[in-house]
Amino acid sequence: MSIIKSSGNTEVLALADLISSAAQDLIQEYLKDGNVLPSLNSTVAGPYDNPDQLSPALLKAIRTIEAACAQLSCTVASPGHIIVNVSFL
Repeated sequence: MSIIKSSGNTEVLALADLISSAAQDLIQEYLKDGNVLPSLNSTVAGPYDNPDQLSPALLKAIRTIEAACAQLSCTVASPGHIIVNVSFL
């Protein structure tokens, strides 16, 4: 049995592409309803803050972004760093 050694380059780029693609899908879902994503500085509720307002496509884009971001963070950060960050939540 041979062990395949590979770098994480392909995986990291694939996760980044997945996040970018899902972000585009998210923006399209907002635009479809005549909305725009709230700014990072916004303090007002967004148009989809209630879970029952999410279309299946919007929900899929959000879940994809959340999962890919979490996996990317765990891929590039050391386990100790992740544990410290999680402990402050």
